[in-house]
Order: sequence, then structure tokens, then C-alpha cells
Amino acid sequence: MKQQEDRPPLWAQVLVVSGTLAANLLVVWASLPPQERLWIKLAVTGGLRDLAGRQAKAAGRSGIAREASDRDPSLLYGAALMLGRVRDGLSKALEALR
Repeated sequence: MKQQEDRPPLWAQVLVVSGTLAANLLVVWASLPPQERLWIKLAVTGGLRDLAGRQAKAAGRSGIAREASDRDPSLLYGAALMLGRVRDGLSKALEALR
């Protein structure tokens, strides 16, 4: 019982581990050559763009199905619109990186 009282709380441990991980990632990122960092940025941005596009398509199809069953599709259509805009923004960011 005494040992557990001496340890810091869980939230403090999680905070220390998260900070250490972030610092390590920053050091690794800074040590990469600029060309390698560019390739990583391109891959991540392209992957996020593709994911947003797939999610927008799925939300739009779900909205259509919901509308066909006489239910309110506005939430799904709104999500599809927002995801489409995110996809378009990521496409512009990808073009700017190239």
C-alpha cells in the first residue's frame, strides 16, 4: 500500500510519457533530410485526402438511403458537404506541397 501512495497520479504519468514521446518524435523529424520530410508530408496529406473523400462518399450515400426511407438526411448531407470541403482543402495543400 505504501508504494502506491509514493507514485505520482496516473494523469501525471500519462503526461510525462506523452511529453517524452512528442520530444522524441520532434528530434527524429528534425534529423530527417528535407527531401524525406517532404515525401512524408506528401504521403500523409494524400492519405488524409483520400480518407476524407471516402468518408464524404459514404456519408452522402447514407444520406440518400436515409432520404429514401423517409427520414431526415440533413445531418448526413451536412457531414458529406463538410468532408468534401476538407478533401478539397487537402487537395489544395497537396498541390502546394508539390
